[in-house]
Amino acid sequence: MDGIGDRQRRDAVLCRAAVLLRLCFLIRQFGGAKAVAQEIGVTADSVNRYRRGARKHARPDVAAKIDEAVKQRWQRIQEIYFQDGGARALGLSDVEINDIDYLDLDY
Repeated sequence: MDGIGDRQRRDAVLCRAAVLLRLCFLIRQFGGAKAVAQEIGVTADSVNRYRRGARKHARPDVAAKIDEAVKQRWQRIQEIYFQDGGARALGLSDVEINDIDYLDLDY
């Protein structure tokens, strides 16, 4: 049985992984921690602390800026990749998700 403590630890790990993935994505997009820091309003040291795990949780305002920066850049990539006349992603607009056994959403 999944206890409350187990779920909280799992959620913390998943949250940490999500922040790390978003930051790594932004670092690749911007070309470095300094540029990401300028975009989200923190120091480059803070970005590197998030990346290496020394700082595990972003402040709510910083987390919102990270999410917004990722959404802006992801949408540009999505439009380029999936909406280029179908040359690279032919038929992907008709993808369906079936046979979902478990879905955990947090709003």
